[in-house]
Amino acid sequence: MSRENWSDNVAGTNIWIGRRPTKSEAASFDHIFDVTAEFPASHPDRAQCIPNLDGMPLADHEPVRLPDCGRTLVHCAQGHGRSAAWLAFQLVHNGLSADHRAALSLIQRARPKAQPSRDQLVQLGLE
Repeated sequence: MSRENWSDNVAGTNIWIGRRPTKSEAASFDHIFDVTAEFPASHPDRAQCIPNLDGMPLADHEPVRLPDCGRTLVHCAQGHGRSAAWLAFQLVHNGLSADHRAALSLIQRARPKAQPSRDQLVQLGLE
């Protein structure tokens, strides 16, 4: 069993990044972005599903307006790869980070095990 938190707050934002939440964990969030593709919708009442598999081009996703208020969760299965890459992409598009390197650094300070795959890093222009 991992000692890692199930989710972590990205400093200076109302955004948490983490693994797929349980029903009780999800209840504490106002907005949820589910970037898994291999599971049924996690919490259809308040989750926006953005199906993403490893290797899927980030450019295929439209930039999403991240909510300014309320607690927001971005999750994939484990909260390490897809969620980190997708969130880095969105932080830049929402003007919350100057570039993808800075966005990923911000995410990794909150969640040290967050590590996009090599393909995802290439898509972010970091490889």
